[in-house]
Order: sequence, then C-alpha cells, then structure tokens
Amino acid sequence: MQYNDLELLLKDMWVCPTGVNVSIKEIFELISRKDCEIYVGADTNPSRIPVIMAVSIALLKQNEYAKYFYIRLKPWQNKKPTLQQRLQHEVVTACYVANEIRTVLPHRKIIVHADINPDVRTPSGKYAKQLKNYIVGYGFGAAIKPKSWAASCIADKYAG
Repeated sequence: MQYNDLELLLKDMWVCPTGVNVSIKEIFELISRKDCEIYVGADTNPSRIPVIMAVSIALLKQNEYAKYFYIRLKPWQNKKPTLQQRLQHEVVTACYVANEIRTVLPHRKIIVHADINPDVRTPSGKYAKQLKNYIVGYGFGAAIKPKSWAASCIADKYAG
C-alpha cells in the first residue's frame, strides 16, 4: 500500500454500524464535541483475494455511550501478503488514522489496538514487541490481545 492509499482513509466514506455513511470530518467533529476515550484498530482477512482490511475508530464514555465507525479497504489487489506484512500494515494504518485524529485534536489520548497475540509461541507473537513499540513510539497508548477489541472485534467483523 502506498501513501496515496492511506490518504483514501481521509477521502472515502466511513460507515457506522447502522450502515449510514459518515465522512472523516463528521467523525472528527463528533470526537471534538464528546469527552470520550478514542480507540483505533485495524484487521485483515487473508482468507481470500483481494485481502480485505477494515479500520475502526471507536469512541467510549464509560456508562454513557459507545460508538464506532469503520472503513473497508483492499490494500493488496491480486496477491496474498505474508503475516508479517499484514500485521505491519494493520499497525501502520491504525497509527496513520490515529495521527490524523491527533492532528485535529492534539490534546486527546488515543489508544491503538493491534490484533496480535503476546505469546511468542504463536505466529503473530513473534512480532508483538516490535509492533507494540512502533505504536508507543508514535506516542499512542498500545493494546494487544486480549485487550485489543477495536482491532480483534470491531475491525475483524468488517474485514470478513
């Protein structure tokens, strides 16, 4: 995926769970009006070609509300990426979206979720430390399984 493809995240329409299209600008406006926690996650489904990637933005205010938005992309049209390529791209894409939110709302805490198992004996576990450090290096809070619900639950649902 090229940088221009990442820019599609800001131009294409996002979707709320009811199926209504929402612009990224509308999401930013909603976040600016709400005192909420912000989570960003991404996941891919490698079981078919083209591989589908979903990115989610979740907003949570404990005991008051929860909202989320997602977008679906096809970053690899005719090839199947390796596990490392997929995981790395998921994290880079989630950090890109989180950084765009931070650009508009610089004082808000954002947590990036990565659908990665921390157990080094698992296939994704080999990359857990490296990718978690990438997120932290970007200045975001980082969460991996089992606490990475914005990626492993929301984005996963729409990557299928």
